[in-house]
Amino acid sequence: MTEPKKEKHTEPLVSQNSPTILQKASSHYNEWYGLRSAVQLIPGVGGALDMLLSGRGANHEARHLRDLIEKLEKRLDGVEVKVDSENPSAEFYEFSANVFRGAAKSASERKRSWYANIFTNQVTIGSEWDIANAYAALLNNLSETDVCILTAVLEIEPVSFSFDFIDEKVVKLPPEGGTDQLDDVPLLTELFPDLRKPEIRIFVLNLVSSGLLQDVGGTSGVRPNVYLGPTDLAHEFRNWVLDEDEKKDKD
Repeated sequence: MTEPKKEKHTEPLVSQNSPTILQKASSHYNEWYGLRSAVQLIPGVGGALDMLLSGRGANHEARHLRDLIEKLEKRLDGVEVKVDSENPSAEFYEFSANVFRGAAKSASERKRSWYANIFTNQVTIGSEWDIANAYAALLNNLSETDVCILTAVLEIEPVSFSFDFIDEKVVKLPPEGGTDQLDDVPLLTELFPDLRKPEIRIFVLNLVSSGLLQDVGGTSGVRPNVYLGPTDLAHEFRNWVLDEDEKKDKD
């Protein structure tokens, strides 16, 4: 006698009954008593790490996902989407999973808003899935401070300081030595007084390596590695991560 065929079904993207990676790791961690005892003995942070690894971290993920879902509900209410709800594609699933994973890990409310905007733009406008995934991956590589610095650069008033740069958005790093050539260019350490010069340089390095900021010195007649401006990618990225109301406010 043959067994009846079981119906195939697709697991939902987000389910309260589906354990996250953190939840799975926590279940194993709780079984490894020797490891848990060792973690608790780490000076200063043992208790906090034990709480995180024993399951509290999943609570943070759940809260971040609820926040993302609430943002998506507001953005997509009454809006036509270009997704087949009856038979969603594998590309849609991959993109959605990338966005939800990134938002779940992010403690930054601003970053979660940007994830929601990337998702909304993709399902309502409909670009190539690889492009949408690339922008989601780019956001995933940025810290909250990276996001704040990039936002500040994109929002400053443009200045003109050479024939190559007329009405351009430019900020400057504190020069290592010598005199400052351009007094009217905003100094990043003044825009972010809580960050020391070496810390500013760490975040700037990540933004430059991500292709979002560029050195505008050297060839334009001013000192290299001091003056920075947004790239074309930064402006395109801005169009993906800001909603329409934010774009109007900042234009």
